[in-house]
Amino acid sequence: MNTKDKLFKIGISTDDKCVTCAREPETIDHLFFDCCYSREVVKLVGDWLGMPLPIRDILDWRLNMRGSKVRIDMINAAVNACIYHTWRQRNTSRFEMHLLRPQKVADNIIGDVKLKLKGSMGKDDFCEQAFLNRLIGRQ
Repeated sequence: MNTKDKLFKIGISTDDKCVTCAREPETIDHLFFDCCYSREVVKLVGDWLGMPLPIRDILDWRLNMRGSKVRIDMINAAVNACIYHTWRQRNTSRFEMHLLRPQKVADNIIGDVKLKLKGSMGKDDFCEQAFLNRLIGRQ
C-alpha cells in the first residue's frame, strides 16, 4: 500500500474522516502534510525556531540541511517531535475524544526540543552556546 491509502482501509481507523480537522479523508499524507491542524503545529514550531519548516519533502530537506551539528540535531529533534506529537494527538483525538489546541501541541514539542538542547549544552563553541541559550529562552 502507498501512503495515499486511507488509514481506515488498513484497519487503523473506523471512519475515513480526519479526526483532527474532520474535513478530508484521513490518509497518511493528509495527516502529516495537508491537515490544517498539523500544518498549524509545524508553523508554530518553525516560528519558534526562527525558520519555516517545510511540510512537503521534509525528508529531502533534512538530508540537504547545512550548518553545525548542533543546529542540524536541533532541527531534526523538532521535526521528529512534530511527527510524534501529531500522531499522538491523532490517537488521543480518536480514542479519548480530546483534541488539544495546536498551540498546546506546539508548546509540548518546544518543551521536548528544549530538553534535548539542554542535554547538549556544554559541548559546543561559544556561538553555538549563544544560539542554544536564545532558543531555550524563547517562548
